[in-house]
Amino acid sequence: MPLPMSLSALRIFILMTLTLSLWGVSREASTDMGSLVAKGRVDQSTVSVLASPSPVRVGQAFFSLVIHEPLKNRGDLNKNLSMVLSPPRNARPDHSHHHSQPLRVRALRSEGRHPGMLGALVELPSAGTWSIEVISDTSPSQSRFHFELEVAPPQPPWVDYWMAFALPVLGVLIFIWHQRRVIAGSASGSSKAKDSQA
Repeated sequence: MPLPMSLSALRIFILMTLTLSLWGVSREASTDMGSLVAKGRVDQSTVSVLASPSPVRVGQAFFSLVIHEPLKNRGDLNKNLSMVLSPPRNARPDHSHHHSQPLRVRALRSEGRHPGMLGALVELPSAGTWSIEVISDTSPSQSRFHFELEVAPPQPPWVDYWMAFALPVLGVLIFIWHQRRVIAGSASGSSKAKDSQA
């Protein structure tokens, strides 16, 4: 038995809305930990650096550092690291109060988004290739590693809010489709009634 038109349209609308919502949630979850941008050695440990969002853009970036301790140092859970981020040459910051000076932040276990990770939130004012050093707080002059990170320009605002614009349009399209089906159904019903009367 076919579903009534209104119920069918409602189910399609709910299905499309859930699909778009779940896609947005899964996308957000996949970028929560960030992407691996560097790996190196500090002291006797290997450090993995993850950055989010991915790709990293002008604005706020969150760095998660994972310390892979050798077996003999597994008891040291309080190690903190620092990051020195040098902006690209000839960088043009988005705001005039920013200067093209290196940024220094500490990556702390208390700021980590997941157990076992160090975390640091950084405001990146300009796009380009940033030069980054990860430095041990215990022996900063001897133990560090360097990597480069490409920072993209800021994302256009409509990219973040496209779903807010897409859902009303989708609702209007489903409504139009539903009304056309109703009109087509009533027209065929009236023609059948005329045929039966004849």
